Amino acid sequence: MSELHPSIPDITASVANVIVRRFRGYVDKEDIIQECYSWYLSRVAHLDSLLNEENTVQRVINEKRIAWQMKRSAERYARKEKVIS
Repeated sequence: MSELHPSIPDITASVANVIVRRFRGYVDKEDIIQECYSWYLSRVAHLDSLLNEENTVQRVINEKRIAWQMKRSAERYARKEKVIS
């Protein structure tokens, strides 16, 4: 397993909180966090290059992009879980 970028746990926690609030009763926070980490690890090389950007403004933009993409992936998982329930 590769090393996690230091900002990934913060992004993951933020995304998980949003999804768990929206799909309360259908998903567990731990499942959403696991799904976020799984999504990150499937794209680790590309995402790490975005997060290691030298320009701080561009790095913040990249963090927001990653959070948005991660949220979409977690939301897709949560919708599937809601249908099963």
